[in-house]
Amino acid sequence: MEERRNVSHKKFGKGYITELTDSKITVHFTETALDKSFPYPAAFSSFLVYDDAEAQKEAEQLAKSVVTKQQAEKLKKERELAALDLARKKERQALAKKKRDAKAALEAKQKKEREIS
Repeated sequence: MEERRNVSHKKFGKGYITELTDSKITVHFTETALDKSFPYPAAFSSFLVYDDAEAQKEAEQLAKSVVTKQQAEKLKKERELAALDLARKKERQALAKKKRDAKAALEAKQKKEREIS
């Protein structure tokens, strides 16, 4: 996908691409003489349309793959957080058990001392 390709926008009308990076697309809209930047390729899944059907199809597929990748990353982070939460819960349970055991040992020791006296 190259600069100077024609696109259309629902609100701003027809224009052409003046800059395209991995994450941003800038379009000069001829009808309004505005330059606008949009997230790339997400813009092609909602409000930007290439005049070329093949280019539009490629952009939509790219947008879907980016969304899928983002969803996978989000799921991975959620799983990592869940694992971290579980580890913290186990640590708290182990600490609570250690405190209970220490208290029970102290009570047993005090009981034994009372029995001896």
